[in-house]
This record gives sequence, structure tokens and C-alpha cells, in this order.
Amino acid sequence: MAEIRKVEEEVKTAKPSQEDAAEKIYDNVKKGVMKLVDPFSIGSETYEELEWDFTKISGWDYAAACDIDTNKPNVFRLSQVQALALFAKAVNKCCTLDWQDVMNSISGADAINAIQTATVFFVSAGRRRDRLSTKA
Repeated sequence: MAEIRKVEEEVKTAKPSQEDAAEKIYDNVKKGVMKLVDPFSIGSETYEELEWDFTKISGWDYAAACDIDTNKPNVFRLSQVQALALFAKAVNKCCTLDWQDVMNSISGADAINAIQTATVFFVSAGRRRDRLSTKA
């Protein structure tokens, strides 16, 4: 019986929790560089990749990006417009590109990746263990 309990305990400790998984996902997508499938130009500058950092987005940036989609019915899920705006704001934190230029210039193929990246980041950020308060 003691051996079974020992194995059960090992299985419990070896299996990552949802919080651990969310933490790993968060760390993998919080910042990075996206090589563009379809580079774009603004003025004389051509962009072949976009660097982003979601950790530099302020509360104001977040709220403004969420307010961009006035047709969004659910406050608990990002719309694609909101996710693209958040990604564009994260790009703006790493370079001089205006976030609206990012939204208007990025191709559909690259926008899919940007939207997925932003959505995954903000879902994992909401599930991170360290943001949960245990104080009453």
C-alpha cells in the first residue's frame, strides 16, 4: 500500500498543473520576433520581421485595444480585432512603428499568426499562478 501511495505521489508531482503549463506558455509568447510571410513597407522602410513584447503594454494600452472592437459581445474573450490591436501595440513598444500602421499593413497570413500569438499570451496571462491572490 505504501508503494502505491509513493507512485501516486510521484505521478502527481511529475504531472504539470494548469498553472505550470500556463506559466510556460506565457514565458514562450510574452516577447519574440515574427518573420513575416509577406513583408510590408511604410515610407522607405521595409519590414521583414516584427519584434513584440506584451510585457511592455500598459493598462491604458490594454483598455484602448479592447475598446477598439465596439461590436464585441463577450468581455471574457478577445475578439480578433482586439487581439490584432494588442499585438500591434506590443510591436509598437519595440520599435517606432505606429500600432495602427501595423494593423493596416500586416498581411492576412501574418495577421493570423499575430492574432493567435496575442490570444495565447493573454489567455495564459490570465491563468498564471502568481497573479492569483490568496489574501482575504
